[in-house]
Amino acid sequence: MSGVNSDKLLEFLLENIDIKVAIMYGSMVRGDYTPKSDIDIHCFYEGDAPECFNLEFEGRFLDCWLEPMSKLSKINDFSQYMKLKNAKIILDDKQQGERLVQGVRNYIGEGPAQIGGALRNNLVLWLQRTYDRLQRGDDEANYRRVSLLKDILEIFCTLNGMWFFGSKETLLSLRMTHPDFYFVYSEALKDPADLLKIKKVVNLIVGMEIKK
Repeated sequence: MSGVNSDKLLEFLLENIDIKVAIMYGSMVRGDYTPKSDIDIHCFYEGDAPECFNLEFEGRFLDCWLEPMSKLSKINDFSQYMKLKNAKIILDDKQQGERLVQGVRNYIGEGPAQIGGALRNNLVLWLQRTYDRLQRGDDEANYRRVSLLKDILEIFCTLNGMWFFGSKETLLSLRMTHPDFYFVYSEALKDPADLLKIKKVVNLIVGMEIKK
């Protein structure tokens, strides 16, 4: 299945909603989509409240987020719109969408806030203590095991001064930039019940921090 025709998509949206700005984002814009990928789009419309609707378009699931146009010109917290960093604007009233996307890119370009030594130590200690709790084998330990694998990825990004752009994009990036971490973490994801594989990931992060 090929990518989406943005002209036809815009025509479809305008038939259903009074939108003024439409911004596509996600895998359909990056080009790493699969036959199962959704079409992600963020729109601003002549309405009073945020909305979300899901439809089918050309055999794909269309995930459309709507916000009032009255909000667009007032946006100054670009951290809430980081998903739009590689966006494709397909409709733009008075270039307000361009202002938003450029603001997001400028914000990301500044990099995440650097964390101090105390917080770094707390994050590493939390990883170690959480891993220790996994070995109890009860329901809570199993729940923590599942959530720890998720948290590890975000913590690794924080410790290394990187933005977390969601699991898919972050993992693709780490495979190229931090293969030593990526492949150990990937093995743990393949077999999340294997505590030894999780321990390897935790120990790797701890070792990296000790060397800094």
